[in-house]
Amino acid sequence: LLTIDGQRRLINEEGASYFRRERFDDAFHRVVTLPDDVDPDKVEASYVDGVLRITIQRRETTKPRQIEIK
Repeated sequence: LLTIDGQRRLINEEGASYFRRERFDDAFHRVVTLPDDVDPDKVEASYVDGVLRITIQRRETTKPRQIEIK
């Protein structure tokens, strides 16, 4: 599972007026179920300009091998 907790904070620009706002100052909690083959050692996260980006790599799959029958 990937769990993300955070707090949104809106910045009110001086002199700005809004007809409608779809985002609010609020805490949030998200839980995302991940596939079984993710590699927990290869997780990267960055937060730039208000965007959280999480990159999760999958484990390398076991490659089939050929066995000679005698």
